[in-house]
Amino acid sequence: PSSAHCFGAPSRAAVGRAREQVARLLGCEASEIVFCGCGSEADNMALRSAIALSRQSLPVTSKPHVISSAIEHVAISVCLDAMAAAGE
Repeated sequence: PSSAHCFGAPSRAAVGRAREQVARLLGCEASEIVFCGCGSEADNMALRSAIALSRQSLPVTSKPHVISSAIEHVAISVCLDAMAAAGE
């Protein structure tokens, strides 16, 4: 949809309209709506965003604490494991 050519323009407009509709339904700004390509991408974005936001209310020396279980979807556990390994 971000293509500048003539075939991409209708797709870009359709995504823009969808973003506006979803924003109206949720009572937020269209700029706050992000469409993801798959559930794993959405899971990663949600986890990383939630952790980043929680850091804002923690002392600089603290790290957010995330609790997960053995039955988490692999997209969740892989993301959390990668973040932990990277010290995030």
